[in-house]
Amino acid sequence: MSNGLVPEEYGHHGIGPQRTKRPGNRFQPYGAGQVHREKSLRVSNPGLETPQLPRQSGPKSKTPSEPYDMDEGYDSDPVEAYDVAWNQKAAATAKASDYDKWDTASAEFIRSYSGLGDCWVGKRPLGVGGFGMAGLWEKRDGNGTVIEQMVIKQTGVRKGIWRPEMPMEVKMMRKMEETECSSVVRYIAYRRFFHDQVHRIYMEYCPHGDLKRLYKRYRKFRLYMPEPFLWDVFHHLVEAAVAMRYGPTDGGWGGHEIVHRDIKPGNIFLDMEDRKGGIPFYPKTKLGDWGLARQTHASDPDNPSILNKAGTPGYRAPEQKDPPLPIFETHPSSILAHTNIWAIGATMFELMTLHRVHGFLLKPRGNIIDKKGIQPIQTDRKPSYSSQLSKLIQDCLKPIPLDRPNVMELRSKIRTHRDAIFKLVREREGAETAKPTEDERLYYIGNEIKWAKTGDWQPHERDKDSNKSGDGFADPDLSPIHYPVFKEPGE
Repeated sequence: MSNGLVPEEYGHHGIGPQRTKRPGNRFQPYGAGQVHREKSLRVSNPGLETPQLPRQSGPKSKTPSEPYDMDEGYDSDPVEAYDVAWNQKAAATAKASDYDKWDTASAEFIRSYSGLGDCWVGKRPLGVGGFGMAGLWEKRDGNGTVIEQMVIKQTGVRKGIWRPEMPMEVKMMRKMEETECSSVVRYIAYRRFFHDQVHRIYMEYCPHGDLKRLYKRYRKFRLYMPEPFLWDVFHHLVEAAVAMRYGPTDGGWGGHEIVHRDIKPGNIFLDMEDRKGGIPFYPKTKLGDWGLARQTHASDPDNPSILNKAGTPGYRAPEQKDPPLPIFETHPSSILAHTNIWAIGATMFELMTLHRVHGFLLKPRGNIIDKKGIQPIQTDRKPSYSSQLSKLIQDCLKPIPLDRPNVMELRSKIRTHRDAIFKLVREREGAETAKPTEDERLYYIGNEIKWAKTGDWQPHERDKDSNKSGDGFADPDLSPIHYPVFKEPGE
């Protein structure tokens, strides 16, 4: 039986029942009496209906005492169960006008068959990376009205090799679905186009872009971000870290945990505002892009020898360096929850200072970082950020893993400050539609930052890209931003 999204000829394959929601979940949002998890996808227009595609799920992982294989298949069903019908091809011919807007690969991708039915059409590319490309798809009714939205991420042949097995990213996203953590991008489904040698992951659309774009826009306008927003981002990233560390509340993962290995602003997305359970005038932060994530444990023989070989320079913790830094040559440290904490700290450092983490936290090898860690974090912002925020970020960046706060300790400290902000906002009249004060305002909707006044942030000589916007594939429905132009540092 078709579910309305997936054609009937393959709509039943590998799709499990809806997960029941349990009260008392540790990921319960603020202000909620019980666990609230959307059964469907958020979209940018609150008036739109949302897809009701059941989540696919698989068996629990093995305990650390059993043989462990990171590439072991996650589902009891063979990967063939997720194939689209053989005569359905992903490839398609783009329109001539598409080539004027996008490169050839992106244009052909966005005009291709979705794998969800003919009522779904590509809207625009969202990004291209080393692991593939992503685009926005829309479901339209008979009148052409958009009623649903979804992101499709496609990966295919890499380095001339087609790997037909289910991507690790799918397995990790399903694992995170077990945690019911609302601070991660929601996984919806997976399809394999064997004929075209591509995999597709279907996930929720976060309409306000990612933190990398926001960060770069704020740099362009020389604006510091409001402190309440930074606390809110910190909160959601640590909620995701707690989920990666402890797994689902009904028993965890038998001693295993997940390390993301690529936490950075470009992989952190901005969803719709959480007007009932969050700060109503900020987008909800969600961690995504699980392509480098792995499940591991403290006794994993491949940890750190194999797990330390991936990640983005600048966001990799000291224990991930290969070859190891002098402080780890004698006693190597495993890549575990403390590694996620370091990457969260690096992300928060960038958002707070607007300086690129690669240029300010990293020095030439041999003097990259010592046991004393980084210096106290300071900015030129007036008024300055609180010492509590600066100190917590600094603690996350301590070079010795055991010196960093653990996820529960960090969560507790962040909640103290976010709760205070949350309480003040909720005391305002019409709390769910409360407007931010001038000091609280964040320019994140569409291209509204073009109306902002320039601020007092000053780039350092190492900030050579301070005039780059990072807009990537622009939304054609929005009028462009005319950025202020400043001299580059050192000019």
